[in-house]
Amino acid sequence: MKKTIPGCLFFLFAGIAPGQQLDNSSLTGDYGFIQMAADVDGGGALAAVRTIGGVLSFDGTGGFTFEAQSATGAGALQAAAGGGSYAVESSGLLTLTNPLDGGTFINARLGAGAEALTGSTTEVESTTEDFFAAVKLPSGATEALAAGDYIASYLSLPGGSAAQARSALIAFSSDAAGALTAMRVSGHSAASEDRPAAESVDGSTYSLTANGSGALAVGAGSTLIAGGFDIFVSETGNYILGHSNAAGGRSVLVAVRSLGNSSSDADFAGAFWFAEFNLELDRSRYVAGVGGMRADGEGRAPTARRTHEATAAGFGIFDDGLLLFSAVDAGGAGRLGIPEELHGDNFGIGAPAETAAGLVPNGFVSAQVNHLRLKRIHGILFGVRMPAIQPEGEVFLAPQGAVNAAAFAPTTYPLSPGVLLSLFGSGLAPMTAFADGTPLPTSLAGVSVAVNGVPAPLFFVSAGQINLQTPFSLDGGRAVIAVNNNGAPSNEIAVPVSATSPGVFSVNQNGLGHGIITHANYTLVSEDSPAAPGEHIVVFLTGLGAVAPAFPDGAPAPGAEPFARTVDQSVSVEFGGEAGTVSYSGAAPGFVGLYQINVQAPTTAFIGPAIPLTISTGNALIDYVDIAIGL
Repeated sequence: MKKTIPGCLFFLFAGIAPGQQLDNSSLTGDYGFIQMAADVDGGGALAAVRTIGGVLSFDGTGGFTFEAQSATGAGALQAAAGGGSYAVESSGLLTLTNPLDGGTFINARLGAGAEALTGSTTEVESTTEDFFAAVKLPSGATEALAAGDYIASYLSLPGGSAAQARSALIAFSSDAAGALTAMRVSGHSAASEDRPAAESVDGSTYSLTANGSGALAVGAGSTLIAGGFDIFVSETGNYILGHSNAAGGRSVLVAVRSLGNSSSDADFAGAFWFAEFNLELDRSRYVAGVGGMRADGEGRAPTARRTHEATAAGFGIFDDGLLLFSAVDAGGAGRLGIPEELHGDNFGIGAPAETAAGLVPNGFVSAQVNHLRLKRIHGILFGVRMPAIQPEGEVFLAPQGAVNAAAFAPTTYPLSPGVLLSLFGSGLAPMTAFADGTPLPTSLAGVSVAVNGVPAPLFFVSAGQINLQTPFSLDGGRAVIAVNNNGAPSNEIAVPVSATSPGVFSVNQNGLGHGIITHANYTLVSEDSPAAPGEHIVVFLTGLGAVAPAFPDGAPAPGAEPFARTVDQSVSVEFGGEAGTVSYSGAAPGFVGLYQINVQAPTTAFIGPAIPLTISTGNALIDYVDIAIGL
């Protein structure tokens, strides 16, 4: 077990920077919002596409009202009004009543400074997928508020038809007097066989009212974007949201002000929230989700998502941890995705914020464009920086600091029964102490941790970090965690819960790079000692959930038959996309909270020093680590 904070997480959890304390009072005042929702029928087609845009008014105590314009399919906008409730967790996780469906709640995230939020309705038993974004509105705005260079993500389903789907990344400049210049559109359209298109648009104009709402009229010259939009500009001008006001428009866009002309990979660093909505037309599959991302400033960005997927067969709710790679050009645009997708512009960072180190981005957008593998995929993504949390009290548990002890996946990745968990904060323990045997104690140096009220077995405690095993009894969609340091209680934090949350241990102890994977004789697989195609290997991980036969929390797993095998029988392993053959999935004999998968690598496995390894379960997937395979 790790007992020190990995370097890549230090800036997140160690020496927590001064920030805000989040609760319902963090969300108050008027916000411009947009939302797109698509209903999927039993044939896998879009039965209805709805858009809405308007002003949400939050009261700071958990209630809101809205006035908006909404339309469905080929229809024209009509007035819509209503209200609902919202709840802000201390981490920035947020739920609010869905403006398009008052019987459901959007799973949302609040960004730094509460200037922007984004989300999706993931926690619902339906075949509806949606995307939601909102920005805090100003007072006394003029057209000058939106002056500058912007990068926008755009998704359009004209008339509510997937056959007319269009997506694009748009770069534009606006003056201080209502004119847009040099609008450059890069994208593709299903109606044009998804051939990549690069277009220039002249003659676009915009206008703003005092509260930051207004209108955009797109000039001629594009087959991807046209017509008029109702827009909302944030209080700093860093964000612009828009939705089509034309009959049958069913289009939404999100723009961030560019970071400048000297951007680089190093600028994309830190922790972000994001929400997205994607249409995979070849598979009649529609996916919306919300998640967290940890960009390292060196082109790597581990993500954690909660997704809701709809197909002809129905819906599914999944958790995944995907390792994405980014490349930022001098103008703030670039690429974001898995390596084979890093072609063409599909990503832009912006919403600049001044720090001691200079300007940093507080937001980003992405659209699936300009790559043959993505030609039948259309989507929109909006990301905002996670808020810095102000430590409060003598014993402080970081609200974004409960993470899988193997993968260190960002907030949004869930807990699961029996998973190894690392908690970060300050004042968590009076000293550094380790458990000296098994079964693990539930009190160590006078420190205890309750997970949904159940004492958790402890490996290690210190002032800044605690390592523990979650109780096998953990269930439901949410866990409340609290630390007690010799009678001094911490704040409570809430973390999502799922049946499984796999995370593979890595050699460098940050969840990335070579996984802790061994040959059958338990010697480590490495570049100097690679696995061979067809070889039987052992993957060590945590988070595979319930096992049978069951055994007590904090106790070592059975060392002889009957071994504690995973209840989830769908556990699988892929090597660079090729499936291996799993012979055992269960608790690692003699260990606490550790699982192992015995798997035969495919005989046709790719050869290389770092082949991506993917672990999948019935509800989750993660691909952070790699394995060396050689002949």
